[in-house]
Amino acid sequence: MTEKTLRLMAVPVCVLLTAIAAEGAWSTVPLETWTRAQSMDTSIGLHPTPAEWLEQDGRLTIRGKANCWDTRLLPGDQSPDTRVTVDFTINSSAKQPRRLPPISTYRWGYHYAENVSGWDVGLVLRYRGPLNHYRLSLSGHRKELALWDSLGEFLQFAKCPVTVGAAHRLDVVSRGAHIVATLDGEKVLDYWDRNLPHTEGQMGLSVWRSDVTIDRYAVTPLSPVPLTPPKHQPDFHFEQDGEHAILFDGFEPIARFHKATRGNVGALTIGNIKLKPGNRPSYYTWYGPAITPGPGHGVLPLVGELPDALRVSRTGEQLHMAFDTNRPDTAKAEHQCVVRFDEVRGVYRYEYKTHLTFTSEGPFKINAFELIDPLTQNNRPPGPEVTYRWNAAEHRWHLYQAPDLKWYRYPLIDHLAPCANRETRWGKFTNLLYPDSGACPTFELGLDWERDPKRRFELGLCHWGYDFHHRETGNGDPVLPGHERRFSVTMTGMPMSEARKIFAASTVSPEVAEHAEAFAVFNPAGSTFAETSTRPDPKSMTVWRDAKVDAGVGRRDSHSLRIDGPGKGWVQIYQHAIEANAERWWVRGWCRSRGVTGRGLQLRTAYSYSDKPEQIFYMDARGDTEWTRFSFITDVFKKRDCTNVVFELDGAGCVWLDDVAVSALAPDQTPDQTPRPVPTDLVTRNDVLIDLPMDAEATRGVYDVSHNGHHLMLEGSPQWLQENGRGFLRFDGEEDGATIPLKPRLLPLDYKAPVGQIKTLFPLESFSYEFWARPQLSPTGATMSLLNFRWNARLEFRRFNATDGTCLLYYQNDRRLPEDRWHGTGEVRIEKRVPCNTWLHIVTTHKDGKVVLYIDGEPTGEAEYDPETPGFEFFMVGTKYHIGWAYGGGRRYRGDIGPIRLHAAALSPSGVADAFRNGWPVVEEQK
Repeated sequence: MTEKTLRLMAVPVCVLLTAIAAEGAWSTVPLETWTRAQSMDTSIGLHPTPAEWLEQDGRLTIRGKANCWDTRLLPGDQSPDTRVTVDFTINSSAKQPRRLPPISTYRWGYHYAENVSGWDVGLVLRYRGPLNHYRLSLSGHRKELALWDSLGEFLQFAKCPVTVGAAHRLDVVSRGAHIVATLDGEKVLDYWDRNLPHTEGQMGLSVWRSDVTIDRYAVTPLSPVPLTPPKHQPDFHFEQDGEHAILFDGFEPIARFHKATRGNVGALTIGNIKLKPGNRPSYYTWYGPAITPGPGHGVLPLVGELPDALRVSRTGEQLHMAFDTNRPDTAKAEHQCVVRFDEVRGVYRYEYKTHLTFTSEGPFKINAFELIDPLTQNNRPPGPEVTYRWNAAEHRWHLYQAPDLKWYRYPLIDHLAPCANRETRWGKFTNLLYPDSGACPTFELGLDWERDPKRRFELGLCHWGYDFHHRETGNGDPVLPGHERRFSVTMTGMPMSEARKIFAASTVSPEVAEHAEAFAVFNPAGSTFAETSTRPDPKSMTVWRDAKVDAGVGRRDSHSLRIDGPGKGWVQIYQHAIEANAERWWVRGWCRSRGVTGRGLQLRTAYSYSDKPEQIFYMDARGDTEWTRFSFITDVFKKRDCTNVVFELDGAGCVWLDDVAVSALAPDQTPDQTPRPVPTDLVTRNDVLIDLPMDAEATRGVYDVSHNGHHLMLEGSPQWLQENGRGFLRFDGEEDGATIPLKPRLLPLDYKAPVGQIKTLFPLESFSYEFWARPQLSPTGATMSLLNFRWNARLEFRRFNATDGTCLLYYQNDRRLPEDRWHGTGEVRIEKRVPCNTWLHIVTTHKDGKVVLYIDGEPTGEAEYDPETPGFEFFMVGTKYHIGWAYGGGRRYRGDIGPIRLHAAALSPSGVADAFRNGWPVVEEQK
C-alpha cells in the first residue's frame, strides 16, 4: 500500500453521527438504539449467553456472562478521522491469562482469534461487519492492552497501567491508518496499519466475562489532516507465552514457536507466521527437516526445551538465533536463523540455514527428505451457503520454477494430486502462492548437496489441498553414516505488483495442460451442472468427479450429471464449502435412469479419510425411471474436515442427476425424506466381498455379484470371450488392464504405533483370494502381474521357460512388523512353477499365522507369519487393486482371466476343492 493511499484514507467519506455525552448522561445516544454485533467465532458456541447492559443514574453498567466478547454498536458510520473518549471502571475482571491463538490452520474459523486471550473491556472501531473491524482490548488482571484486527489478528500487545476498581479515561484518536490511544493522558498505543486498514464504519463497546461501568462515551469527528507514515523500524525479540516462544516485531506478534507434544512429537513447529506488518498469519510449518522412514512424518525433534533451545544472539533490527534438531538413529542438524525486515518489499524474511549429518549406524535408505511443509490458513473461500464466514486468503495458484528455470503454475484444486507434484530445479529456486492482496507467501530454497541422479526435488500440493510439500524424493541409493547436507530455506512474502508479473510470465504446467477435461462445478445451493471448470482454467475449488456432464439431458435445462454403470459421481466437500456449524445436513436433488441393472443407485455420505462415520441411502432407480426427487438427512458432516458425497451406480445402465444441493439444517428444520428398502436379493454379502463370475459380456466392467460394489473396471480393450459356456477376459499384455476400486469395507486401516504410519494395514486377518487364470508364455520373459496393490499384495508370473512351457507363480503378502518404519518387512512369499497356456485355479488362504497356496484344488505351498504382528501390508495410495498390470502401469499380463473372488474367511481344503469344481459358472453362449 502506498503512502499516497494512506494519506487519502484521512478524507471523510461517510455521514457522521456524533455522540457526545450530555451532562449527567453516559451518552447522548440511548442504549436502546445501539445494536448487538454478531460474531463469526463458533468456538464460543453459536448462542453464548448475552451480557447485561443496564442504564442507571446516568451510567452504563455491563456485566458479561460468557468467555467471549459481547458488543453493542453506536448507530451510524463514523469518519475515518475520529476521537473516542471513554470514562470507565473495571469493577471485576475476568482474570484470564494471556493466551495467543494456538498453532493450527483453522480452515473454517479464521475469526477464532477474536475471543483470545480473555479481556475485560473493549472499544470497537470502524465496524463494517463481523469480518471487518478493529477492537482495542484491555485487561485489568494482566494490565495489558491489545489492538485486534479482523483481517490481521493481533496487531499490538502492550503493557497498560489499567487497574481493577480504578476509574480511567481512554482516548483513542484514529486518522486513516494511524491509531493512537492514551490512558489517563499517558500514550499506550501508537500504531500505523500499513497493510489493509479499515477506513470507516461504526463505533461500539465490548465486554468480556467481567463487570464494567461506563461513565462517559463520546465520539467526536476530527478535521482531516494529511498523514505520512514513518519508516517502519523493526524491533525483533522473543517473549514467552506458556509453552510457546512468541516472536515480536515491536509490540506485534509475528510468529509462534512451539515444541510439538503430539503428532510429530518434539518437532519445532513455527505457527501463525506473518509475512508483513499488520498482515494476517499465513501458515504454520515444522522445521526439522523431515526424513522418512521415521516416527510420525519423520521430523527431527528439537534439542532442548523452549525458550532456551532457541539460542538468541541478537535482537532489535534483526534477530539472530541458532538451534539443533536430532534423531539419534537417523541424523542431526545445526540451524542458523536470521529474521529481518525487507524495506524494499515491505515484508519479513525468515532466513534459515542448515548443516545436517546422517548418524545412522549403517546405510540409510531415504524415502522422502522434506525441508518444510507449510500448512496455509484459510486459503479457501466460504461457500455461498455458509453462515459463519471468514476472510479467505485468496490463493488459487502455486507458481514454481521448473528444472528449465521457467515459471509454471498449477491450480489449488483439492483433488489434483496427479498434477500437483512438480519437479523443480536443483540448486536455488523460488515458489509462491498467488494471489494474496497482503503479500504472496514465497519460499526461496537452496540445495547445496550433491544430487543423486535417481532422486529429484519436487513441490507438491497435498491431496487435502492446504499444505505444500518441499521435498527430495525418488528411489535413490542409501546414504552412508557421516553423509552431510547443507541447505537454506527462506520464508517471506512478495508484493502483488511483483507477483503479478511472474504470474503473467508463467504457463500452465505441461501435466496440467494435458489433463484439460471439464468438471462440473459443485454448488451447495444446487448443482445444475451447466457450469464447468478445468484444471488449466479453474472456476471452482470444488468439483464433481468421475461422472460426466451431459449437455443434452436436464430436468429444467439441458444439463445434468451422467453416471454410466457400474460407476459413480461424487464430490469431496471440504467444510469451507458448506456451513459446518450444525448437527444435520440435507442432501437432495433429482435423478433419472435408463436400463439400470444390479443393485441400482445409492447415496453414500462418508468422512473422506476413514471408514467411519458413514451413512448409505438406497435410491433404487433400477430399470427406466423419469425424474424422481430424492431427499436424505445425514450427520456425517459433523466429522471435520472433509466429507464425500457419492452417488454409486451398481450395475449396467446409466443415471442422470440434477439440481443436487447440500445444506445445513436448523434445529427446527426436518424436511421429508425419500427412503427406499433394499430388496432382499440385493443385500450385500458379508462372506464374499468381491465376486466377479465373468458370466455376462463386459464392456466397461465386470459386475460384482456380492453387491459390495467392487466391480472390475476395464482399461484398454480387454476382450470378453467364452469357451464351453464359461466367460473370461483376454488381456493383450500391452495396453489392457483393469482395476477394482475399493469401497470403505476394504480400505486400508491405520497403524499409528509406534511409528505413526497411517492407512497401511489390510482390514482382514482371515481371508482368501481366488483366481482363474491362463497365462500365455511371455515372448520377452518379462514378469506379468495378475494381482497388485502397490507394494503388497502381489500375484505374478515370472521366469518363463520356453523349453518346457512353464513359469514361476509368485505370491507375496508381507506383514507389517511393530518396528517397521516404511515398508512392511515381515516377508510372506510362496513360489510354485506352473504350466503356461493352461487354465489354473489359484487360491491363497490366510489364517492363524499360515498362508497356503492351492493350485487346481490342491495345496502346493505355504508360508508362515506371526499372527501377533499388526497386519498384512496394504498401503493406502491408489485405493484400488490392479488386475492384469501393476501399480504404475508396468508388468502387463498376457493371457486370460476368469472369475475373481475375495472371501472374507480362509477357505478350508474342502471349500477350495469345491470352488475348483463348481466356482466357474457355465452360462448360455452369447453371440
